[in-house]
Order: sequence, then C-alpha cells, then structure tokens
Amino acid sequence: MRAALGGEPGPVLDLILYNAALRLWASGRGELRDAVRRARETVESGAALRFLGSLTA
Repeated sequence: MRAALGGEPGPVLDLILYNAALRLWASGRGELRDAVRRARETVESGAALRFLGSLTA
C-alpha cells in the first residue's frame, strides 16, 4: 500500500484512487471527474503517504 500511495502505478493505486474519488463524489464535493483529479493530486503530491505515516508514527 505504501508503494501505491507513493504513486507506483498498478491495480492497488487504481483501487485507492477509485475509492477516494467515489467517496468525494458521494459526499457531494463535485463531479466524479473532479473527484478523480483531486484523489490523484493527493497521491502525486505525497500528501496521502504523509498522512499514512502520521497514523503509523
């Protein structure tokens, strides 16, 4: 999971992005396309991995 949150392509990253995007969309935070973009930006910026690190520290 750490590799995927670090941006490593593959099915785990795809599932993380789909899950995050669907949760954003279902909560009414914009269109699905925008939610996918936001989820991808969060992973690419390193914010997702930093957040995971803060939970395990």
